[in-house]
Amino acid sequence: MSLPGSFVRAWYEWQHLPVISVARGEESLDKIIYGLEHLGVYTLGQKAIEGEKLYPVEAAFGRLSELEAIEAELENCSASESVKGEIKNHIETTRTLLIELTRLS
Repeated sequence: MSLPGSFVRAWYEWQHLPVISVARGEESLDKIIYGLEHLGVYTLGQKAIEGEKLYPVEAAFGRLSELEAIEAELENCSASESVKGEIKNHIETTRTLLIELTRLS
């Protein structure tokens, strides 16, 4: 199965995100970071690359809803703006990849 270039770019960008570093005093982000790490995006991408369509596409729609909840939680947390910006970048990159996954159907 040939994957669209937009998916490949989104996958590459997501794979090369920097690790989120949280300083002491930013513990309010633990749940948010945990949520981002446990969306299962890597597994969805791998399944799509392996040629499976149905599961990754359907699951990506659900993960987009979860991502919105994580983003709302980020807006309400007391973290510094610089750390929030770093996490927002992760959220946007993840959202782009999930949207690309939904388009594989």
